[in-house]
This record gives sequence, C-alpha cells and structure tokens, in this order.
Amino acid sequence: MNISIYPTQHLLSRTERRSLDALQEKVERATDADRKFFKRFPDRSYRVRRAFKAESELQDFLCASDGQTAFRYPPGYARFVAVRQIVIGARIRQPLWAPADWDTDMTDLEAQEVYELVKFDLAAGLEEVVQKATGAAK
Repeated sequence: MNISIYPTQHLLSRTERRSLDALQEKVERATDADRKFFKRFPDRSYRVRRAFKAESELQDFLCASDGQTAFRYPPGYARFVAVRQIVIGARIRQPLWAPADWDTDMTDLEAQEVYELVKFDLAAGLEEVVQKATGAAK
C-alpha cells in the first residue's frame, strides 16, 4: 500500500495532473525495492536509502506546483529517504538530505532513529490511520 497525499493536486491543470500521475507511477515502480527489502528482512521495520531519481523528480515537481523553487542541496550532499513499514504492504517514506557519502548500511534501530528525526506530522497521522485500519499495534 502506497499512500500519496498532495494537497495541491486539485489546483493542477490537466497537463500537470498527467505529469504528476506519470511521476507517481515511476515512483511506485522504483519503490518496489522497499517492498522487496522488507520481504527479504521480515524482522525490519525501518530502512534508510538514497532517493530514487523518480522520487527526486516528484519532489521537484511538487515544489514547482506550489510555486516554490526546488531545494538545491549544498555540494557534497544528496537526497535520501527514511522508510517505515507500518504493516506488511504499508510503508511511509520521509525525504531527507545528508552528505552524499553517508553510509546507509544501518541497523533497524539506527534507521528508526533517523526516521523519527525527519518524520512530518502528516506521516504520524497516516501511521495512526493505517494502524487502526489494519488492527496493527504501535
């Protein structure tokens, strides 16, 4: 389950919505790697990885659609993503940036600490909704 919420989506033109839909499809295919990761490591609930190109493109598109300039990272920095699997098949991704050579080979607890540091209020609300809908415990 991939939940996408973009508050400005209703303000987009038909062409922009098509572009957004196409980007979401690319992100969906790319982030299948997260599903595979958690399937391979069923004892894990968190991971941190480099952002996929499609995720970066989507983030830039959303900034532009809000009239914002896409954030440009300082030299030597890159986009990463902290991922939480709430229940099997339900994941939330949180973008972040860090030094490009950041080692993402970390334990579940280390990845959880990163996720909790960058988690947005919206993510916390989504976690609660998914937990209630699936009967999963916190």
